[in-house]
Amino acid sequence: MNKRVVVHKQASPNWSNPALPAAFMKMFISISLLLLLFLPQYGTESTASTTAMAVEGNQYSYIVRIEGILDASPKSSTNAIHICSAVVLSPTWTITAAHCVAFIYNMNAEQPASGQRSPVIRLGHTPPPADGKPPNDVVNIQEGYKHPGYRDFSAGGTRDLRNDVGMLRTDPIAIKDYAKISSADFTSMIGVTAKALGYRPPSSGTNGTAAQLQSSDVLIVECSSRSEMYPSLCAASQCGSGRGAACAGDAGGALLAAPGVVAITSRHAAHLCRAAVVPDPSAVGIFVPLSPYITWIANFILYVH
Repeated sequence: MNKRVVVHKQASPNWSNPALPAAFMKMFISISLLLLLFLPQYGTESTASTTAMAVEGNQYSYIVRIEGILDASPKSSTNAIHICSAVVLSPTWTITAAHCVAFIYNMNAEQPASGQRSPVIRLGHTPPPADGKPPNDVVNIQEGYKHPGYRDFSAGGTRDLRNDVGMLRTDPIAIKDYAKISSADFTSMIGVTAKALGYRPPSSGTNGTAAQLQSSDVLIVECSSRSEMYPSLCAASQCGSGRGAACAGDAGGALLAAPGVVAITSRHAAHLCRAAVVPDPSAVGIFVPLSPYITWIANFILYVH
């Protein structure tokens, strides 16, 4: 596989047909809202533990992994690197964090020819076979877009991001269910229980390709006034126990609450990722709410070809 991804650093959709009627957009929004009424009620049950649990079966099949695979050994799971998590919205459009798109764009900058990688989406929750022979679960990423307002002011080990949301155009992804974005104003979600989902290696020494989808029950809280991220939602561990902290690799994963995907993971709490007990209940992770970006996201799905 030698196809390089084309990444637009900051972009809004290029309209292939700017004369499309506004009525079509109104119809799309109406249908989307109708579908949201029939989604499962995520995060409506109270829980006393936020221990991250591996997700079994095909549940949440729309939450996927972004990997970099060596061009010299396409589709091999042995030499792949885990980059981020992502959420599939349609057969050809997947959402993730903008800083994940930036990593994809730069990952080959200083690599020799033998180390060049292509970005892919890997489907399925279970790790690849030990012999490195994967099933047909790898989909090429063709283009990546960061939000035009994305800014990275990170310095001194402190992550400081603005509008950390990005879109990936992929080869067709065929799954049973695609994710739906909640249209609820994110400020109204404070105090709601939710599920934080993303892929993380089971141990610090494990190859990123062995990442398994993990689910943690959390409480959506207002971020501290000291938060460097904007816009943002924060999640707290309930009762201060269990491992609810987001880990590296979770970035781009989903924060689910009724009636759909409320936010995606932006910043993880590295020092708390593998802690048995989370001492600061409001420090388990920072998420980018999606309600401010619904129009931007819909424009890609409807009009970009």
